[in-house]
Amino acid sequence: MVKLLGAGQKGRTEQRHFRNISLAIARTIELKTNITFKAQGEHHWCDCESESHKEFWDAILRNFENGDAPPTLITFNYDLSLERSLHNAIQRRNLKKHQPSIRSYSIDYGLGEKHLYDAQLRFLMINGQKQPLIKPLKNARTDDESHLSIKLYKLHGSLSFASNHDDVFFESKAAEEPNICPPVFNKKTDKDLQKIWVKATNALSECKNLHFCGYSLPQTDVYMNYFIKAGVGPNTKLSRVYVFDILNTSDSNALSDLKERYLQCFSPQLQNRIHFMNLPEENDTTPGSFMHLAEFISKHPKPRFTSIADIM
Repeated sequence: MVKLLGAGQKGRTEQRHFRNISLAIARTIELKTNITFKAQGEHHWCDCESESHKEFWDAILRNFENGDAPPTLITFNYDLSLERSLHNAIQRRNLKKHQPSIRSYSIDYGLGEKHLYDAQLRFLMINGQKQPLIKPLKNARTDDESHLSIKLYKLHGSLSFASNHDDVFFESKAAEEPNICPPVFNKKTDKDLQKIWVKATNALSECKNLHFCGYSLPQTDVYMNYFIKAGVGPNTKLSRVYVFDILNTSDSNALSDLKERYLQCFSPQLQNRIHFMNLPEENDTTPGSFMHLAEFISKHPKPRFTSIADIM
């Protein structure tokens, strides 16, 4: 990482410095992920996934099959765990059905275009094991009831967003030079990211239920406080706000500070709708964790899970 950052070199422009920091962050994240992207020739697949991601997507797909629109997801994370585990979840679910309910899917990043993928069961034998393949589609009926459309707004960019717009885009594969915005830099300097922020703000203004996961709303993040207020302020449909954070079970001072920060971020008429989740659905689940959120939406579909903006 020191080599990537080029510490000590003089005369480096701010743009070069930004690029090297972004590369260092991107490569570190990709090395640490437990859901990897693999390729053999023109065939692509994702290997391994966490139990929490399985639970999360299984709940969303089950609700979709029952006629519920999928939630809007908003995240600060650059990694591709959500995209990779989504494909595995669709293939795993279709494998159990004689007539698959999801034949194609797309992820809308808020950039003005959707990238379509085939959800039909296609396998490749790798080291004696069947791997479900990811196959891009050029055309698909997005208005068909068997098409799943996921809105995923990544506020700080993504490892799959290529800085060079001429590069081939593939949602589950990290770009050579990804377009990500480290939090130390201005969050809206990039035109593509500006589009995402606008879409995310609109999602907050229209959601009925809002779930926060793993975000403690620090006072130093003035920009995020403004973003949430700008989105939620005009929302007349907001019914509940759920906060999943490990601080929910911490000592009284830390929890009191967390609650105070959230209360200050919402208007007085909304403050009594905020619920700090500290009792998981399963005894062995860490309270306030991503698994806690996944189990919650699995056990409580309607009416609590009609719409979601999930900041992870």
